[in-house]
Amino acid sequence: GCNATFETFFGRTQQEIKGKSVFDINPSELAEIYHHQDLKLMKEGGEQTYHSKVKDAAGEYRDVIFSKACIRSVSGTVGGIIGAIQDITELKKTEVTLRYNEVQLRETIERFNQLAEQIKSVTWEVNAEGLYTYVSSNVEKEWGYKPEEMVNTMYFYDLYPSNFQEAFKNNGLNIIKQKESITGFQNPIMTKDGSIKWVMSAGIPIVDENNEGVGFKGIDTDMTAQKNSEVTLKRNQLFLANLIEHSGTLICAKDRFGKYTLVNQKWEELTGLKREDTLGKTDLELFPVETAKAFMANDREVMEFAKVLEVEEYLETDLGKRTFLSTKFPMYDEKNRVDGICAIISEITARKEAEDHVRYMATHDYLTGLLGLRTLKEQMPLIQGIAQRHDEKVAIMFLDLDGFKEVNDTYGHDAGDDVLKVVAKRIKSGIRDTDIASRIGGDEFVLLISSLHSYDEAEHLSSKLKASIEMPIKTNGHEVSVGVSIGISLYPNDGDDPESLVKIADSRMYDVKKSSR
Repeated sequence: GCNATFETFFGRTQQEIKGKSVFDINPSELAEIYHHQDLKLMKEGGEQTYHSKVKDAAGEYRDVIFSKACIRSVSGTVGGIIGAIQDITELKKTEVTLRYNEVQLRETIERFNQLAEQIKSVTWEVNAEGLYTYVSSNVEKEWGYKPEEMVNTMYFYDLYPSNFQEAFKNNGLNIIKQKESITGFQNPIMTKDGSIKWVMSAGIPIVDENNEGVGFKGIDTDMTAQKNSEVTLKRNQLFLANLIEHSGTLICAKDRFGKYTLVNQKWEELTGLKREDTLGKTDLELFPVETAKAFMANDREVMEFAKVLEVEEYLETDLGKRTFLSTKFPMYDEKNRVDGICAIISEITARKEAEDHVRYMATHDYLTGLLGLRTLKEQMPLIQGIAQRHDEKVAIMFLDLDGFKEVNDTYGHDAGDDVLKVVAKRIKSGIRDTDIASRIGGDEFVLLISSLHSYDEAEHLSSKLKASIEMPIKTNGHEVSVGVSIGISLYPNDGDDPESLVKIADSRMYDVKKSSR
């Protein structure tokens, strides 16, 4: 017989199975098992429990537990078997799932620990008081402590340097108490040898069945190298900022639109413009139009051709025209595209003035400001060419002062210098701007007079110059006079070689001087 649950489970009524054997109602391979177990029970007596499978009403195989016992007569003879079947299919599935999850968990933990060791990370757990209850085995390699030296012995805050310890202790215990998770928390720890390492901590709270915080578990990843790099980077940035700010040269930068993005204190000193009034503005907003256009043209050349440009630039200020030597170079963005320019600028006004003075002194007489003879000779071919094209003549006049030595001897060299300066002025005022006057040393002068048509014109000019030069000259409270002897040569009448023409004029000057004695 069977109960209603049996009928439902197997999909057969009591009438259908009554008088049937296990082979009549079960698959043969299962019937063999049942029959074997029944024979064994009837032979040995007692009770029997075993695990097997059955085929249910839906035709599905189910895991079951058979619990059986012998039925005996009054005389003790075994007359049959009574039993119960417990369906454990879902329980078996749960057990399989649990075993699979346990395996997966063990493998995950193992992989995590391997990964933690590879990335120089230490995994750990602490209780509610912050006492270590677990640390990963690589802690000795990373921090110098053996796990047994830390577990149930050290608190997490024991690893902090003394100046951090109290603050980090209170903060850490509060995190545990509040059951907060942490990530990206940077903190210093002291290793066993006393060195400082920086770690990045991440972790989650450990709670009990009542959701009470009982500890914390997490991972500390070594970031010492990164921290040192950050410190070095900040130090270098500060050094660069100080270098730029306190450089003896003007340093500025502009974006690709020409707007100033950086200026140092030298900018304010040289331009008179405040930093806050400069940043974000263009040259056109800060300087006269022509000056700004010149700056911008140089900037465009740097950016368009991605080149370093060294150029002289000029700025009109209250102190006059100032000259700067600018070294401009392109700046690039993260995609290596030109994104602006930087300029290192030095004022060279004094140097330029000195260079101009040297050039001036190389071509002019230092006392009178007249040109030197060499410059006059260099100009002669050009003036001769013009005269030839216009069928004109050019006169060379050689002047030598008479009585100049007596002035020097009587009144001193300062008086002599005054005489030379006045004579030079009288010569300049007596000739045209297109004519050239030079002092060739001592009290001798050479003039180059152009646009003449005859010797008489030269003679006429010579007479006017002589009259002007021989007028009295006041110097140091005295009135002195000098005479002048003038010799003239004429191009092309007397030749076309500058040297020869000067020598001819010189010779004729001496002839004049002899005849006047």
